[in-house]
Amino acid sequence: QSGSINRLRRLCSELREDSAPLKDQLHECDVAVMSATSAGIEAMLSGRPVVSLDLHGLINLDPLEGKGDLSVIPRCSSPRDLKEALDRIRMMDDAEYASLVQGQINLAREIFAPPDPNRIATLFTGTSRESVLAA
Repeated sequence: QSGSINRLRRLCSELREDSAPLKDQLHECDVAVMSATSAGIEAMLSGRPVVSLDLHGLINLDPLEGKGDLSVIPRCSSPRDLKEALDRIRMMDDAEYASLVQGQINLAREIFAPPDPNRIATLFTGTSRESVLAA
């Protein structure tokens, strides 16, 4: 992991690794970089732009896969992609930045939304909750 962090630092000198509580880290960061962690979703909910690193190799452990409109998250599969995504965010005007952040907040809220009782009833009984209640 330290080798990967060092390679990323060569691309972005402002990159900082931190062991403080997540809430403190999110308060201090400008952009959160994530790979296969729900901490990225927490970053979206806190209003921080998120860039997702696609570094999964053989196994894809992406917690966002199949969860909604992922076009609101820059996806990076190489160091060059990461540098370009961070540069794009750095160069955004206020309206573009606000739009990116709001799209990511909406996605995170969709992911962390309470379960739908109908879907749960269908999952366990094969029929919707309304059908069960009507019977």
